[in-house]
Amino acid sequence: MTLFGISAATLLAWLLSLVFLGAGVVNAAGWAAIKDDFVRWGYPRWWNLVTGWWLRLSRCRPRALRALC
Repeated sequence: MTLFGISAATLLAWLLSLVFLGAGVVNAAGWAAIKDDFVRWGYPRWWNLVTGWWLRLSRCRPRALRALC
């Protein structure tokens, strides 16, 4: 299945990559509500930076995700 000559697996990989990027940016931004949630869940107050960077780094692999589809 293709859309504009791009396979569904490639589109899915890029869409997932954008989702991870967005989540990483939101977590790394560290708004008070996000930090409060991390503390409530038992993580250190700065843990949002770790998860933000992890999510942003994980979005750099859309080709690896495409290989799995």
